Amino acid sequence: MSNALSGHPPASDGQPTINPLTVAKQAAVLMDKATRAVIERVPDKKDDARLCQASQAFHSLLVVSH
Repeated sequence: MSNALSGHPPASDGQPTINPLTVAKQAAVLMDKATRAVIERVPDKKDDARLCQASQAFHSLLVVSH
């Protein structure tokens, strides 16, 4: 990664300096992303009340268990 892309000015020996605040912010973003989950259940027929009820029951149980 070039210095221009890293957001750090070059150190005197040509190596990029490391900003602890930048590292901490990037770590926080990665931790936030690592703890996310996406659950999507799409019924085959939107007009089918039985499928909607089953989906509602699934999500209710999921919320209670987690």
